[in-house]
Amino acid sequence: MKKIIVVALSTLLTCLMTAAPAWAESADDGGYYIAAGGESVNMIAKTYALDGELVALMNDLSPDGNLVAGELVRLPQTPYFSVVVAPGDTLYSLAQTYNVTWRELAGVNALGRPECIYPGQTLLVPLTEESSVSLWQTVERTEVQAVFASRGSVYAFAWPAEGEISSAFGERWGRFHYGLDIAADGGMPIYAAASGLVTESGWKNDAYGYAVMLDHGNGQETLYAHACELVARVGEWVEEGDVIAFIGSTGNSTGSHVHFEVRINGVCVDPQLYLR
Repeated sequence: MKKIIVVALSTLLTCLMTAAPAWAESADDGGYYIAAGGESVNMIAKTYALDGELVALMNDLSPDGNLVAGELVRLPQTPYFSVVVAPGDTLYSLAQTYNVTWRELAGVNALGRPECIYPGQTLLVPLTEESSVSLWQTVERTEVQAVFASRGSVYAFAWPAEGEISSAFGERWGRFHYGLDIAADGGMPIYAAASGLVTESGWKNDAYGYAVMLDHGNGQETLYAHACELVARVGEWVEEGDVIAFIGSTGNSTGSHVHFEVRINGVCVDPQLYLR
């Protein structure tokens, strides 16, 4: 089969695919890196803009230990990949290349002025279906089996409970409601909406009551409030669909439900835009 390799992409591919890494899809939550041998978890994490400690925890590995050739390393879903600015690149030209807006690039990289980028600088690019196609469309997939750790969209969470929506994200009773309320009978299970690290589990405050917070990596967090009983413990790794608590009405609550929040880089967003 004819090999299609474009010289213009060779430098970029070298940066992104040190030691010719291969990827394989996982069932739900991200992907797997197939080690070439000799690299460490931290090296992989740095290349793909991931949290090395999180990846190490997911795989029960040392962040700095050498991996064996063929070893599978499970990865969290990631909304970014990294590129190195070349001479002549501008934020506008990079945005056009990877099918994102220059404002998205500026925001992700905390750039005060879009013209202030320089050769050799590493930038994060939001990963979308279009940007991944743009990156790999000139490399035949039989030659480079690479699948970014995504599930078809940058963020995709499972529903945290079975029940009826009792209150949506947005204005409510003269205030802003920062989550999605799902009403159900007390004692019904609350599920992890995605795999992640338990960072909070306990009495949060008089508003949330008993709550659990999960960190999914790369700025993605979910919160589950008003529980009557907590199962997940701080420091544990939970899988998507694991029972982490049970529905209650603790804190500032008018009935049994789970208050579910999705936070992206610390900002609450409408959960219904990210649920599948």
